[in-house]
Amino acid sequence: MSSLITILISAGVSLVTALVTFQTRVWGDTLLLRKQHEWDQRKKLTKLVGRYHARLLEAAVDWDRRMSQAYAGEYRWLKFDGADIHRSQDQYFFHSMVFRFLNLLIAARSFEREAVFIDARISDEQKELDFLRFVKSFFWATTNSDLTPRDDMPGRDHFANDAFRALLDHSADSGSGTDDERHPFTWTRYWELVRDAVVPFPRSDGDGAGGDPSTSLVDQRRSIGVLLDFFLGMAPHEAREPGKEPRRRWDRMVCLHLLTLGFIASFGYD
Repeated sequence: MSSLITILISAGVSLVTALVTFQTRVWGDTLLLRKQHEWDQRKKLTKLVGRYHARLLEAAVDWDRRMSQAYAGEYRWLKFDGADIHRSQDQYFFHSMVFRFLNLLIAARSFEREAVFIDARISDEQKELDFLRFVKSFFWATTNSDLTPRDDMPGRDHFANDAFRALLDHSADSGSGTDDERHPFTWTRYWELVRDAVVPFPRSDGDGAGGDPSTSLVDQRRSIGVLLDFFLGMAPHEAREPGKEPRRRWDRMVCLHLLTLGFIASFGYD
């Protein structure tokens, strides 16, 4: 009888030992895989920020220069006959402002598209998370309807979130391959888009009727004409012009500029 008890005890101990060993191995392997995943994700985010740092910084500096000139009174060049907007290459200040805005947001969008596949929650580098937050804030400043009063849908002084990102993707699509293989947004690519643009609401003074009704909504959404219309006639005083509907697009661009200054201060070369 005692031999049977000894055998049963021995078998029980062996079983418990095997189970504990198995569970410990599972826990160990799970922990190892989790650590490897975290290390891999940190490495990917660090590499991604490194790839986009210079591109976004240069775009931010260019946008800062143009906004600083607009503050000094150069915004007057944003107002002209919008009917000739497709052929108005002599309106350099206007088109360069739209171009620099696009260049900044396209760079941010390209980063965002790749960062969506990275789990940024596990990053232990505050700088990398700040980089991601700044990119997200650029879109908050351009698409959040609550930022400016009485600007809910359809909204004239902000961009519809999904449609705006589609427009940026279309504007950046100048060739095949991944985002990393494509060339940055160029002045030549900008004018290709302008020549094909549909201006849905061409105005020079904030008033006027809409564009070509035969144009599909998809074409309008993907057209740079939405941006051309947004910047056409933009001025700091239009929020309080008597007898006219208040516009807040200038305030929105100032908000974007302040975020850009914060980005430059955080990620500049100094």
